Amino acid sequence: MVISIMGLAMAYNVLRKKIGASWSGAFPAALLATLWLLPSALPAKGILDERAEERSSTFPVSDLQLYLPNSAADAPQKEAVRTGDYPEKEMLEEVAALLPPNAIVIEIGAGTGLHSCFWATEGGAERVIAFEPMSNVHGAFLRNIEINCLKRKIKIHKIALSDEDGQVAVDFAQPASPSEVRLKKVSAGGEGTIPAKRLDSIDLNVDRVDLIEITANGFEPKILAGALKTIERYRPGYILVELEANARETKRILTGLGYVREKKFSQDRALYKRSSR
Repeated sequence: MVISIMGLAMAYNVLRKKIGASWSGAFPAALLATLWLLPSALPAKGILDERAEERSSTFPVSDLQLYLPNSAADAPQKEAVRTGDYPEKEMLEEVAALLPPNAIVIEIGAGTGLHSCFWATEGGAERVIAFEPMSNVHGAFLRNIEINCLKRKIKIHKIALSDEDGQVAVDFAQPASPSEVRLKKVSAGGEGTIPAKRLDSIDLNVDRVDLIEITANGFEPKILAGALKTIERYRPGYILVELEANARETKRILTGLGYVREKKFSQDRALYKRSSR
C-alpha cells in the first residue's frame, strides 16, 4: 500500500471544498498523519518480505518453476539449480520409459517434490502419491504443487511411514540439508516426535500402483515391512529404492516379495523389477 503526499493533499483539498473551508484544525491533520502512517501499521512488510524470499529461492527446473529454499547446501536442490533440471534426470527418464502410460507412482521421502514433479509432468504419471513428514520441506513441496498447478496430479501426505503405526523421531539432521535427515522409531510420543503409519493402513484410493520410489536414508526396511500387504495387493512392476544404510535388509525384503534387481544406477540407488515367477 503506497499513498503519496501529493495524493493526500489533493484528497484533503477536495474534502475542504465539499465540507467547507472552515473545516480545519486538528482533525484533518490527524487524518493526514493516520493515512501517512497506515502502511507501516499493516503486516504488509512481512508479507512482502516473505514473497521476496520465495522469489529469490524459486528457480527454473526443466519446464517448471520450483521453490527450493535450501539450494545453497542441500544436494538435490543444489543440483537442480546448477543444472536447471531434475537431479538424477537420466535415471528418472530410464525408469519412466519402463512404466505404462498414465502410471500411478508412490514416492516415499519426497522432499521438496523434485522427483514427484518429474513423474507428474515429463514422466507421464496420471497420479503421484507422495509422503514427506518433515515440515520445512513439506511446506516447500506444497508451494511447488501450487505454483505449477499440479494439485490434480500430486497428493502429498505429511506423515512418516514405518513398520507399525506410532511415532518416529529425527535421529540425525543437517538443518540446511533436509535430504540428509535420518529417522528412528520411538516407543512413545512426545515433543519433537512425528506421527508414523504403515503404508498398509493408508487408503490409497487407486486401483493399481506401477512404481514405488523410496528414499529414506536407511529407514527403507521399516517402510517396506509396513508395506507388505500393499505390495502384495498392487504388485507394482518396479520399486526404485535407495540402498544406503541397512541395504542388506532392504534387499532381503525385496527378494522375499519376489523382486529382482533390474539395474543399479549408482552405489546407493537401484531399480527392482517384479519377477514373473
